[in-house]
Amino acid sequence: MLQQVVDDINACLNENAWSPKQLKHGKNFVIHRDWLPLSSTLVKKYRGAGWIVKLNVEVEPGQRQYVLNIKHPETSV
Repeated sequence: MLQQVVDDINACLNENAWSPKQLKHGKNFVIHRDWLPLSSTLVKKYRGAGWIVKLNVEVEPGQRQYVLNIKHPETSV
C-alpha cells in the first residue's frame, strides 16, 4: 500500500508544469484515514529527498481531513 501511495504522489510531483499558485503554496494530497499510519513515513521520505512537507488537519463539524502538503524544493531557494 505504501508504494502505491508513493507512486501516486510522485506522479503528481513530477509534472513538468507547476502553476505559480502551486509553487507558492505546494500541492495538497488528502490522506485517507486508513492511510494515516503511513503519514509519518511519507513525511520523512519526502523531507529526506529535499521536499518541504507539512501534514495538516482540517477540522469541519463532525469530521477531520488529513492533508499532506508538499512544496517544491526550488521555491525555498
